[in-house]
Amino acid sequence: MRKRTSLLVLIGFTLTLSSAGCGSSDDTSGDNDVDDVNPPVAKNTTNPTSKRKENKPDLFPRVIIRTSLGDITVKLNAEKAPLTVENFLAYVESGHYDGTIYHYVEPEYVVMGGIYTPELKEKKGERSVFNEAHNGLSNVRGTIAMARESNRIDSSFCQFFFNMADNIADMDPKPHENPYKHPEDYGYCVFGEVVEGMDVLDKISKVESSDKGEDFIFLPKRTVLIKSARRLR
Repeated sequence: MRKRTSLLVLIGFTLTLSSAGCGSSDDTSGDNDVDDVNPPVAKNTTNPTSKRKENKPDLFPRVIIRTSLGDITVKLNAEKAPLTVENFLAYVESGHYDGTIYHYVEPEYVVMGGIYTPELKEKKGERSVFNEAHNGLSNVRGTIAMARESNRIDSSFCQFFFNMADNIADMDPKPHENPYKHPEDYGYCVFGEVVEGMDVLDKISKVESSDKGEDFIFLPKRTVLIKSARRLR
């Protein structure tokens, strides 16, 4: 039986080929003449103790990924993985994922995409991100995580994958006294979870695949297209 950990090498190989590719307040005062008896009358009738409500950052933004087999909504976790969420949203906002495919689909394991067009042309990433795998989030079924090179810790660009099973043994960080000396065991950063459309992912994971060699050994025979990825406001 094929060892599941082979995906770590495959992700690394794929990425090796690919990466060779966020108030201020105003203090107003008037120049009114004031006598010694009557105090000045304030022009602003607003309660002076009230403060302008500040906009709080959205720690759990949502993104809807529309695919040719249905829609998937993910809730990102900027509380645990702020840099990774910022990186992913930058790709979303730029339209990078529109028109890409899921190019690695292995049943009961992972569904990976975000870099290739239906013609298998690479859509290169422009920014990498610090690996936040040690954030306490685990690669369990229904989570979304970043792919990276197996021998480079901070090498995630635009490729992401959905865990279709509890892939803790393969994908989570392994304990080492100095984890930076063991990049292969550093882990893959989880940065969100599916809140709608897990049935769509199950459908995608069951699409028959073929071995096209190199980084396309689980390429779906039927193209599974990411039509668009948009942040929900």
